[in-house]
Amino acid sequence: MVNIMLDIYIRLKSDNKEFIILINNGKFYYVFNDDTYIIYYLFNYKINNNMVKFPDNILNKVIKELKNKDIGYIIYNKDIIINNCKCLLLKLEHRELKNIYDIIYEYTSNL
Repeated sequence: MVNIMLDIYIRLKSDNKEFIILINNGKFYYVFNDDTYIIYYLFNYKINNNMVKFPDNILNKVIKELKNKDIGYIIYNKDIIINNCKCLLLKLEHRELKNIYDIIYEYTSNL
């Protein structure tokens, strides 16, 4: 599952370099690669294998601090029905919701 999230992160980051990408999976949010250093600096969350993970119940705290520091972010929440990919949305802060079905479809169609 981490490989899928990392792939999503890389694809989103390539078009949104100025934003921190927060990927939701279950009850946790994950941050990868260079974004981990920002999260570590702000919150002192442990970096493990180039990844930071924090529980969903502190997301508001993270968002509040990112806003206070004027750091843009993207929150990716997935609602995937396996082998169907029924609903995939990307919530872009200060932007409209954007359908990212194509990103996941491309990935899952190659499995």
